[in-house]
Amino acid sequence: MALGLYIFFMAVGTLIVGVSWGMVLYYFDPFKVGIFAVIAFYVTLFLFLIGFFALAGLTIRRIYKKKDLVFKQVTISFRQGVWFSVIILFALFLESHQVFTLINLAAFILLFAILEFIFISHTKKHARIA
Repeated sequence: MALGLYIFFMAVGTLIVGVSWGMVLYYFDPFKVGIFAVIAFYVTLFLFLIGFFALAGLTIRRIYKKKDLVFKQVTISFRQGVWFSVIILFALFLESHQVFTLINLAAFILLFAILEFIFISHTKKHARIA
């Protein structure tokens, strides 16, 4: 798939999910609808954040790392978009249960930083072999 086509579909999908998240916020009362509204809130927000962070990361990578392969930039941007989205949703979930602390958030960020370093070192190891 061409980069322009990927960006178009990702942007349209992110816009659709963003509108869906807005509709969930506007139309659903979590106290009246119940668990469905809460799940819809988290799923639509998660998908919106993935799209937003993936597109933002890809844009930044295209500006500052012009020599890297486009496929590599897309893959890394998407993976990091998922990481950021999970961290934000985790913080929101903890806050909704009144157990959010900066120590919890720092530990969770540290976990994802370690996972990202594992991905980076694994990718570099295979790049040396090939």
